Amino acid sequence: MKKILLILSLLLPLFNGCSTQNAVRTAQDANSFPQIMVGVWEVTTSDNSRWGIKFEPDGSIKKIVHMVAGAVRLEDGGVYAEGRFNPEEYMMFEMGPCVATYDTKTKELDVTIVVDYYRIELSTGVLEGKMRDDFSGPISKDGTTWKAKWWDYGWLEGATPPDVNYIKAHPEEIVFHKVEIE
Repeated sequence: MKKILLILSLLLPLFNGCSTQNAVRTAQDANSFPQIMVGVWEVTTSDNSRWGIKFEPDGSIKKIVHMVAGAVRLEDGGVYAEGRFNPEEYMMFEMGPCVATYDTKTKELDVTIVVDYYRIELSTGVLEGKMRDDFSGPISKDGTTWKAKWWDYGWLEGATPPDVNYIKAHPEEIVFHKVEIE
């Protein structure tokens, strides 16, 4: 999976983008979502992938920076980008459910981000499949960090499916930081 993500992240700079349609909405009970989480949270992972999540006051997620797809407005349903140097090359990501839930008893935040389908068409070939990323962990008392375990699942057409049990048993530990944006 890491090799696939490395290939995808290397290809991403070849594209510049515009959004597609078909909104995917996320939400939960606004009364249980911690207001300290409202805003933008970012992390750079051990392989230099970047994630960003913007939490709304009701717990919904309307914007993310996906480690492969880049900036995504979820209400647009995904991202489409043509190649900078070859207009026949493109990438397309169709988003699925992106949900945040907060457990008031354990004080842990769980987030699931789903890419229902992606296709990257290059002159050298096509990559297509789907992805799911799960994040789970506690929020610091001062509301500046979110220590999360990250499970990264990726299915590539024509390749062996990921070992879900192995991935679940070996999450990556990451720390999101709240970012102040004007």
